[in-house]
Amino acid sequence: MTQKKAIVRYMTAVMAIFFIITLVIAPKNKLAWSNHLFLFGLLFLTISASIFVIRGGFFHNFAKAFKKFNRIGREHEFATQPDEKAMSRRDAGLRTVQTGSFLVALILIGLSILLLYSR
Repeated sequence: MTQKKAIVRYMTAVMAIFFIITLVIAPKNKLAWSNHLFLFGLLFLTISASIFVIRGGFFHNFAKAFKKFNRIGREHEFATQPDEKAMSRRDAGLRTVQTGSFLVALILIGLSILLLYSR
């Protein structure tokens, strides 16, 4: 399956689930719908931002710096590098979730703004 098909499937499934949840939870007026869609959009924006930070290597480098600080005398521990194939497979999966979550967030926030300003 290509990357774009995986992103489209993820977005479709997630948006369908959250529209059903919004239908069940929200009262039947436009303002409540707008609020719920905006909050779900913020949730997905937070998910995609956290995946962006994780993929950027912030936590890996943070932990590596503490290891270096605490174990200065042990040089052989720092020579090991993570497996590149495993990292690329994990990175591809996270890229799909990150892109899909970001696009779902933009769509949900856009819909909430449209509902807010519609008559």
